[in-house]
Amino acid sequence: MKKIIKWIIIIVILISLTILYARYIATSGFITKEYTIKDNKLPTSFDGIKIVHFSDIHYNRAINISKIKDIVKEINLINPDIVVFTGDLIDKDVTLSDKDFNELTNALMKINSKYGKYAILGNHDIDYDEKKIISVYTDSGFKYLDNDYDIIYDKDNEKIYIGGLNSVSKNKDDISKMMIGSKEDDYKIILVHEPDISDKIVKDYKVN
Repeated sequence: MKKIIKWIIIIVILISLTILYARYIATSGFITKEYTIKDNKLPTSFDGIKIVHFSDIHYNRAINISKIKDIVKEINLINPDIVVFTGDLIDKDVTLSDKDFNELTNALMKINSKYGKYAILGNHDIDYDEKKIISVYTDSGFKYLDNDYDIIYDKDNEKIYIGGLNSVSKNKDDISKMMIGSKEDDYKIILVHEPDISDKIVKDYKVN
């Protein structure tokens, strides 16, 4: 009997340590991964363009304001041409004050980008308060794409089409609306939160 109790205690301790590691240690660091994409369809004048993508911050659950500032600093060190954020800025299960939102907005405002900063909503953002999240995006200088698009021009008037899809899991997506301004020969970059829809977008709309 004592042996069984001993093993139960060991198992409980191991489970507790695993949970503590996942919650407080595993989320305390981040790794910047760099990928080189070779695509002869990219307009020549955009050769060497740097795009920073980050996502799923789940602010004040996985990441606090100190880590947000570290992320902003890291992004700016890369000196990006375009910055994209693909949703779940907030976790639906946390409660944030106006001060929290102001700190978050002020931190994200300091992200620098040559051509622009773009963001879409995730499912947690919608469950929390989508209007509040959109305000953080716009107040910090991000262009919010709600089944919408923007066109980035360079000095030679060559362009990149950048679209943003709303949450698929919340049935707020409208691919046709997002792609309405695109032409077949446009170079297209599309932001999605749920990757399940990616193959369909690539196939049906010849997305790059």
